[in-house]
Amino acid sequence: MISNPLNPLAWAFGAPVPWAWPGAAKLAPDQVSQAINPGWTLAGVVVNAQNSSAPSVEQSVVSRHSYGRQLGRVMDAVGALLDAAPKLAGDERVRDFRELAQQVEEIKRAAAGDRIERLADELALVRASDPEGWQRLQAALGR
Repeated sequence: MISNPLNPLAWAFGAPVPWAWPGAAKLAPDQVSQAINPGWTLAGVVVNAQNSSAPSVEQSVVSRHSYGRQLGRVMDAVGALLDAAPKLAGDERVRDFRELAQQVEEIKRAAAGDRIERLADELALVRASDPEGWQRLQAALGR
């Protein structure tokens, strides 16, 4: 006899399935509903009507220009403005900004290296598995 039929281990050892118990249907709610795509998610941030006045516009913008691209352009513009205002060079906020910009560039360089490695792996796979495709690639590259 199974002492606790709600225990999943009991089910594994031959207990009756829970939906076969009398009254088991009462365990589930009568209705279950969920909004379909009420917002959208980017890097764990949900964009919806509660945190954006126009989530569909924001989604359209991000589909063409990622947040990273937008931030990169803003950082480039701020850097150019700071270059034109050398008297601000000693400001701690400017130093912090320059340090952030340097770290972003280092991350980009590291990511480029990773992409090169993945590309090399893909090319090796094409060369080994698709000789005709390899020849077309060589021709396209002018080799």
